[in-house]
Amino acid sequence: MQRFAPTAIEVAADDLLRLNGYKDLAKVKAPVRAGADYAAAEVAKLTAPAAHYRHMTVASLDGDTLGLADGPSFRCEGFAGLLPGCVEAVVFALTAGGRLDDEVRALSDRFDLMEALFLETAGWLVMEATTKQFAALLREDADTRGLRLIRRLEPGVTYKLDGREALWPIADMAPLFDLWAGDELPVRLGSGNVLAPKMSRAGLYGIAAAA
Repeated sequence: MQRFAPTAIEVAADDLLRLNGYKDLAKVKAPVRAGADYAAAEVAKLTAPAAHYRHMTVASLDGDTLGLADGPSFRCEGFAGLLPGCVEAVVFALTAGGRLDDEVRALSDRFDLMEALFLETAGWLVMEATTKQFAALLREDADTRGLRLIRRLEPGVTYKLDGREALWPIADMAPLFDLWAGDELPVRLGSGNVLAPKMSRAGLYGIAAAA
């Protein structure tokens, strides 16, 4: 198993305001601005973003079934169309860490709901930035090996394929996490296939031969 940690991620208070519907920043009231400033300043202290991953060879890709060598098979309607020419999969679990969840919960318990909302939004931005940096790493690695990164897929998400919807069932989270059995992973799979910490995601990236 390999580990990736992103370079420093900065979150701007203005971005938090815009994402929460404040279009005219000049008209934002002082308490609201203070809540956004708090979240932007605190999120770096409360997050430890990282991705844990491993490269696996694709043994078969036929219609709705993706089989990994020395691993499980997954089913999703249209897998072959979502991952055309896929020869390798990078299975991953990515998280912003659990301290953010604790602070959001504490703020909510104190009815500091605005600060909780801004902090949760800041955590989402950290997740997105980490995912982007992680994908760039995988893309660069694939390029050096004469391959190309196709896309990211996650159980529980519905994808568009040829004008129709293709759902990768959330139940496949369990066999995905079985791949990390015995490893120390900062992401846990709970009942209902819910990930913890809340700011986490897991799935795979497909890699194909270069076009």
